[in-house]
Amino acid sequence: MVEQGRTISFQLSTGGVDKLSNVSETEVGHFVQQLNPAPYVPFYAQPKVALYSLSFANTFTNIDSIFKNQTLDYWWYNITSGVWLNVPVTIPAGNYNRTDIEIAIATQLKTNPALWTHLDAAAKAVEVLPTGAAALVRCAGVADAGVADQWFPAADNPPLTFLELQSMVAATPVKIDVDKRYIKPVTIRHNPQTNRIELILLGNAELREGSTLATVTLGLDAGQMASATDHWTQVSGKGAGTEVKMPDGSLSMVNGDHGDATKQKAAEIDNVRQLGVHLPSLIASSYDRNGEEKGAQVASVPIRAAPGDSEAWEVSSPLWMPCPVAGSYIENIEWFITNERGQKVDCQGGHIEATVVLMWGNPTGKDAPPSSLAARTDITRVVQPWARMR
Repeated sequence: MVEQGRTISFQLSTGGVDKLSNVSETEVGHFVQQLNPAPYVPFYAQPKVALYSLSFANTFTNIDSIFKNQTLDYWWYNITSGVWLNVPVTIPAGNYNRTDIEIAIATQLKTNPALWTHLDAAAKAVEVLPTGAAALVRCAGVADAGVADQWFPAADNPPLTFLELQSMVAATPVKIDVDKRYIKPVTIRHNPQTNRIELILLGNAELREGSTLATVTLGLDAGQMASATDHWTQVSGKGAGTEVKMPDGSLSMVNGDHGDATKQKAAEIDNVRQLGVHLPSLIASSYDRNGEEKGAQVASVPIRAAPGDSEAWEVSSPLWMPCPVAGSYIENIEWFITNERGQKVDCQGGHIEATVVLMWGNPTGKDAPPSSLAARTDITRVVQPWARMR
């Protein structure tokens, strides 16, 4: 009997916490899902495939070894010994916003007792004359990310903001009681006028070459990194006078004044803005945004959900792609997810569910099988197990 047209729906899943026995993750973001029984596509068929739906939680890492953006080559100047000391920082893979990055850096730096003592002393050495006050007052110390009252803006005494620190550097009048305020080890600001990241580091500190978090994620150019012979600008002593007093080595700033700032790029903290769904076992190939034949993308899905939230996407008009599987059994479906740059993404064990539809129509005209189809079908089914071994 001649097999007519058919539509097959495949429910693909990353498995997630369910640990599905038929789903394996061969590498980060790359999955193989076994099918039982394996559907057969007749040799005369002209199959095509489309993505119908995709649901996921926005748990994708934006700092990860796959993006090569986890490290900071952090250096600080020890006034007592008169030498620069290195504290390598590696940020754990995860989904971070700008505040999360500040917290992760501070958490890593606190593990070095000598450095933390230095940072606390540097913060307490900063003195400000609040508006209406009669005498200078000292800052409370270095902000500890593990103490909510020292770190978060909603606290009674939140840490000094970038703009507040900047006003202190400029020795402009400030209306803050700094004796109840703390300074973060690293304060990060997005400048909306330039669409660039600016940094203030507490103490006589700097970032050097190898700081991939700064160059890949925050957009700084490699030429803006410090070196053993080219240090970052210290604002120590600036503003010393009646309203602000900063001893040597109080703060370091990077706001376009070191290296060639024209080469600094916009930050790419949210480096997973859309998801590319690839089906290499069903699609021959596709071209990426660089015009290179790479991957097997069937759809691109924008991410609108906030980090940690879930999203359900459904296609409005299916994009049908030719599927070169005629005359074979489909024993498994290989698939993976990328960001807009074609980099595979890590959902950190979260669920991704996709509905993929494969179909072919009734054979007509030149595509119809010959009258001897029954015999040819028998031959195909005998020969086909060989194809299944490929």
